[in-house]
Amino acid sequence: MATSKIVRIALDWTPNTNHTGMYVANANKWYEAAGLEVKFVVPTENSTPARMLAAGEVEIAIAPSESAISFATTDTKNTIAAVAAILQRSTSAICTLQSSGIASPKGLENKRYASYSGRFEDCIVQQMVKNDGGDGSKVQFHGLEGHGYGDDIQESSSVVATYLKTGKSDSTWIFKHWEGILAGTDTLNYFDLEHYKVPYGYSPVMLVMIPGTSSANDAAWLARFLEATARGYVFADAHPDEAARYVNLFVCGCMFGCGYMCGCWWVGGADVFCIRVLHHSNEQECMIRIIWPTTRLVCTITVFCSCSYQTLQMTLQLFLAG
Repeated sequence: MATSKIVRIALDWTPNTNHTGMYVANANKWYEAAGLEVKFVVPTENSTPARMLAAGEVEIAIAPSESAISFATTDTKNTIAAVAAILQRSTSAICTLQSSGIASPKGLENKRYASYSGRFEDCIVQQMVKNDGGDGSKVQFHGLEGHGYGDDIQESSSVVATYLKTGKSDSTWIFKHWEGILAGTDTLNYFDLEHYKVPYGYSPVMLVMIPGTSSANDAAWLARFLEATARGYVFADAHPDEAARYVNLFVCGCMFGCGYMCGCWWVGGADVFCIRVLHHSNEQECMIRIIWPTTRLVCTITVFCSCSYQTLQMTLQLFLAG
């Protein structure tokens, strides 16, 4: 039996619905049928997906479209190309709280903007303000701690909740269909880039190295990967409820860089919580009785890692809506 091609994918953010098609394809073993062993890698604060790709740490990077532009204009040793868009259009936007009174980009003059410190990010925001008739140089940019996903922000689940609603900033850049929903309906103003004449285009996109996918063998595995992935997204479009259950396996718990997935669900009413950790063919479950009221659940679970042939103890921390 031929050895499967290992394909490591650096996600652009924490696991979320943008990645649904890949989770569906993986759960239904369509990648396996294509001779691929796919591993999802959650980015760290120390490296972006594109940099992980350039360093040879992954085969595919999910990243903003401007990551490809950035490498094309600064890195002469590494050529990165976008091979697919995972969304039909950009679903991100600059946002403010409706209660802030900032109703358009022009209103960001002399206001704070919580930045992820992307190479083009601040310039994009400045141009939006200019296109709206304002002075982009007057926007007060400041960085997000840990790119906005440190422990304190994970607890509140959103940069909006941690920065905007606490008064640490006045605006930021979010995915409308993810953090916008977490923030609650009718609480945010959205400033779409295209509406203010910034042709942002598709984002996020799938990036690969060139060379690195130029040989016949490399082109073959990439074609198989894209075919299986497309099948996953078509399935998700036709069966959204079932696809959401696959996403839930990743999102409700956590995912580890070694290929671990953690799924969580209630059993026995509203006081017993089941946590299952999966690693390839190995799995381990533990049942925890919840004593209400609580919002944080911390437990330790032991699982055998078939990559390192070690038994690992993992401490999982989850935040419950109770």
